Amino acid sequence: MTKVIIKSDGNKEFEISTKLPPDIIKQIIENLEKYKISEEELDSLFSIFKENKSIKELIHKSLSFDIITIGNRAVRKAQKESLEKGILNVYCKNGNFYFELPDGTITTEVPDIYKDVFEKFEKKTENKRKIQI
Repeated sequence: MTKVIIKSDGNKEFEISTKLPPDIIKQIIENLEKYKISEEELDSLFSIFKENKSIKELIHKSLSFDIITIGNRAVRKAQKESLEKGILNVYCKNGNFYFELPDGTITTEVPDIYKDVFEKFEKKTENKRKIQI
């Protein structure tokens, strides 16, 4: 069993014990440094280690983690650029819509620019409910 301690930029220490060979651990650590992984992402990555059943599974999950990490960063970049251009970000959580305004304010009030779209959406949703009843 190999024990590895990794420090994040915030000096948070992460310790893992693994049966993985040292060269694999070295590759993983080099990738962590290359991608500048955040503490939140490290927590996710270490949960993958804890669930690891085989190297093949680890590699598959590691690739999935890379894809998710890159995708999340791309989304955050696009959201930031949208706000800089004055375009609102729209989120949906538990069936409720939230709008992030260019000044960073988050509101549930539908902005004028989206009112016609949301009226059409509500009509379609209402019609689907009537059909299901």
